[in-house]
Amino acid sequence: MKKIVFLLIAVTCLSCISDDDISIGVNLRVTNLSDFELEDLTVYTSMFETDDFLSIESLLPGESSNYTYFEEILPQQGVKASVNGETLIRIALISDTDVPLIKGKFSCLIDVVENDNQQNRLSVTLIKDD
Repeated sequence: MKKIVFLLIAVTCLSCISDDDISIGVNLRVTNLSDFELEDLTVYTSMFETDDFLSIESLLPGESSNYTYFEEILPQQGVKASVNGETLIRIALISDTDVPLIKGKFSCLIDVVENDNQQNRLSVTLIKDD
């Protein structure tokens, strides 16, 4: 009898857990906030794994990519893109204390901004999606 009661309690507890409670992993998409087409776009999600990156052939102004699944991503991304034939690179500044993100949906917002020397540079912001 104790085994049946225990089994009923265990099944009841497991049925109360939603997929959101047990799923691990990150879904990442990229959004182009700039007025330029981003070509040969690469978003690096890890400093140490060479296969942890998102590659997009072309992303038009205002366009977002589909979500791509990663086991984890760093809180800052390195990005390389071609804008009007010019290759722009933004290196992620990662410290030993940065903790990888392991759960949720995120958007990597990329913009092309002009610095004081009238040269283009990439601006990258990571936001959590609802």
